[in-house]
Formats: sequence, C-alpha cells, structure tokens
Amino acid sequence: MPNFDKTGPRGQGPRTGRGLGFCNPRVVWDDFDRLEKRMQNVFKDPFFDDFNTARFPKIDIIEEDDNYIIYAALPGFKKEDIEIEYYDNRVVINGNSEDKAEVEDKKGRKVLVKEIARRNFSRAIPLETTCDFSKIKAKFNKGELRIEIPKIKEKQIKTNKVLIE
Repeated sequence: MPNFDKTGPRGQGPRTGRGLGFCNPRVVWDDFDRLEKRMQNVFKDPFFDDFNTARFPKIDIIEEDDNYIIYAALPGFKKEDIEIEYYDNRVVINGNSEDKAEVEDKKGRKVLVKEIARRNFSRAIPLETTCDFSKIKAKFNKGELRIEIPKIKEKQIKTNKVLIE
C-alpha cells in the first residue's frame, strides 16, 4: 500500500491540505488538462481523415490584392450537388450527394455491403475584408471547386450619415 502522507498519489510532492483524502486539486486539474489535450488531438488522427473530409471538405484560401480565391476539394460530388451562398461577409459552401446504391437495385439484386453513403456538408468561411458578392465567380472541375470573390476597395464603400435629432 502506497504512503500518501508524504507525497501525492503520483509522487508530485507533498500533499497540501487535508479532508480531500489523497486527492490533490493541482493533480486533478493536471489530469483534466491532459484529457483536454487528448480530446483536441483525437480527430487529427489519420483514422478520421475520411470522416472529417466527408463532413467538412478541405479548403485553401488565398488572398490577393483585389480578391480572395477559395479552393475546396470535393471528390465524389457533381456540380449539381454543390450550392454556394453568401451573407454577412461569409461564403457558405453546401454539398449534398445521393446514395450510390439502394438496398435493392433496379435489377432486383440485393446490396450486401454499403459503405458509400449519402454525404452532406455545410462549410461557412468568414472573410476579413468587405467583398463584392455581386461579382463572385465559381468553377467546378474534376472534384475541385474554385471560388473567386472580388474585394471592395475602400473608395467604393459608401458611407451614410445619420442625422441626430
């Protein structure tokens, strides 16, 4: 049986305080910190790559002097499956792909294994600079979406004065 009178349960130095048994509050919070770090890293594991890509496509955002260019990797999607929206200086990319195989196909065959499933996602991308969304351009080619969004130059931004009564 370990002796917790002189040190904490993991040998972290002398105990501080009584009434908590062998539970040192500092040790408990250290455990929570380690648990939090593990939880943050769990979805970075390569095992979850397909899961994360299916839910949130990987993107690149490039800022040029006059515009933003967004590239999104959308393998397995068709042009008709993708919708782009914008509001409040954000671009939202939505995707909805249909199932590849039903439980029973048109020829009456049964599907025994079904790993290719319907995939849906929605990804909102906030932009730092005010953009001219009326001139947005998008192209989709071989699973890659390219969105070009022109920035509004400071001179083009209209200011309106409010009269104070």
